[in-house]
Amino acid sequence: MEQKELRRIAREHAEDLEEVVKNGTLEEYLEDILDLKFIIDFRGNLNGVELAVTLGGPNIYISTYENQVQVYWGGGRETWCIDSNIADMVTEYFSDIYNFKVS
Repeated sequence: MEQKELRRIAREHAEDLEEVVKNGTLEEYLEDILDLKFIIDFRGNLNGVELAVTLGGPNIYISTYENQVQVYWGGGRETWCIDSNIADMVTEYFSDIYNFKVS
């Protein structure tokens, strides 16, 4: 897959995420993720999450720590920035789950 196509996919997923936040359907969107990684600092504070949106080609992740949608296919990689306010909302959505798991 060409870099241009990877960039288009990354942009579309970033735009989709922005749209679901505007529409108030973030919770519904996040119910369909395939995997979740918590990104924590050495004190145990939640700094962000990495969400697997699709796996197996292309692999698409949303990283709220890096404020990016990341797309991988074969040896190619492309990213698209997401708004930090949206990234914070996604992180906040998962903060209760994280806090429950560590307490």
